Amino acid sequence: MKKLLPLLTVAIVSCTAVKSEGPRINAAAYLTPTETEVINSITFEVQKVLDTVDEFRRSGALDYVVGLEVPGWSVRKEEETVFLLKRKKFVAEKTFDLPETCVKEVGAAKLNVCHLKLEQNLKRLGEAFGCAVEAVELRFPDLAEKVKVSCPY
Repeated sequence: MKKLLPLLTVAIVSCTAVKSEGPRINAAAYLTPTETEVINSITFEVQKVLDTVDEFRRSGALDYVVGLEVPGWSVRKEEETVFLLKRKKFVAEKTFDLPETCVKEVGAAKLNVCHLKLEQNLKRLGEAFGCAVEAVELRFPDLAEKVKVSCPY
């Protein structure tokens, strides 16, 4: 057993090693002014949703809100049980179209640089409001993003 202990320790440490991220692509460097404007308008719309939910969350009134309407967004109230604790959250979703020019050749790969930049923007916004915000690429080559905002309260 004494001989196995160091091997087990090495095995556990190697299995739990943190995967480091490689270098990030500076998506903003590849965006045209039109593409930047589209990304900024989506980011602004997401911020309006977060502001609306945050306003109700700070007032303590979210428990009493039956439905929340944000023009153009599908908003619902969800409740889930995790380890006997009920977690409540508001989930908002909307699909946005992106210009076809968002797909760029970066090195040997074709990348949707608008998606990359949008992910960066939404991650920062979500962290600032304490919500999970994600963008999911829906179609390729017809470009669209489904943005999902999930705010616990």
